[in-house]
Amino acid sequence: MVAFLQRWYAYGGGRSEDILVEFGLSTTQFFTRAKDLLESKAVRVDPAVADAMLTVCRKRLWLGQ
Repeated sequence: MVAFLQRWYAYGGGRSEDILVEFGLSTTQFFTRAKDLLESKAVRVDPAVADAMLTVCRKRLWLGQ
């Protein structure tokens, strides 16, 4: 999940269709889980990249996509 987001965060986090096919999750479910993982510090990601990915997660959740 985090690897997918690392590939796509610079482009807005990936298409909803790709998320559904790869993870079987709605975008809301995907970005909620990704945000929780990043906020828990359970994954090792450069802090600047983690902040950028969290911004994408929060934006997608706010937009409802």
